[in-house]
Amino acid sequence: MPLVTSDLDGTLIPLQPDEEARVALARIRDLVAAGRFRLAYVTGRHLEHAVDGVHRFGLPIPVAIGSAVGTSVHWLRDGVWVADADYERSIATMPGLAEPAAIRSALRAVSPLRLQGEAEQARFKVSYTFDGVLSDDLLASMGELLAPVGRTRLVASRDPVTGDDLLDVLPADVGKETAVRHLEARLHDGAERVVFAGDSGNDRSALLMGTRSIVVGNAAPKLRAELRALADEGGLGGRVFFARAHYAAGVLEGLRYHGVGH
Repeated sequence: MPLVTSDLDGTLIPLQPDEEARVALARIRDLVAAGRFRLAYVTGRHLEHAVDGVHRFGLPIPVAIGSAVGTSVHWLRDGVWVADADYERSIATMPGLAEPAAIRSALRAVSPLRLQGEAEQARFKVSYTFDGVLSDDLLASMGELLAPVGRTRLVASRDPVTGDDLLDVLPADVGKETAVRHLEARLHDGAERVVFAGDSGNDRSALLMGTRSIVVGNAAPKLRAELRALADEGGLGGRVFFARAHYAAGVLEGLRYHGVGH
């Protein structure tokens, strides 16, 4: 059975009322209920916030949630969200893993960065907002500051609700694509049967990981252009679909293109 994985905010959760997206979401709910595909969410939200969003916006109940930008995976078991201990262990034992306290200390003097509240931090994720432009030079400078404390990955995005520019510091080999690969392996679906849908910067790695993917129509024009160029350079061709419709309508458009659920 195909596995559909999707971001939440700005992808299945609309940022503004959209009638076409509302109708499309109802159709997606019907497809999930009919067993046309399995559904999982891979989001920047933490688990509790993700579950709240699923219920608040009437999204289909997924089999799993990859939260905190893919640094955690939980499975729904008898109505309870259970942490995937194997996934956490695989991250915890990665060579050169940087401790959150060391990351905070290393970046303390970078003035454009402001540490987000404790509710937005996670075991394997340190999250900031930043002012101004996150230039290549600044990223390189932060990379140099972080090098002595461990192997890290800097993921820039924008909060679709507040408009704040965000920076997540993750383990070097972890991101949303890592969670999607883990879900794929656990469900034995195979890469040809996996689809990922997203709209923002922290979806970039999963959208370009080589499986079939969907960029919804409301993604920022600059990001769409960057993704299109990178997809062409990577030989991904029609595997990355650029929907015209927004939010859930764009996801449904992409599922039709990829031949999933219909």
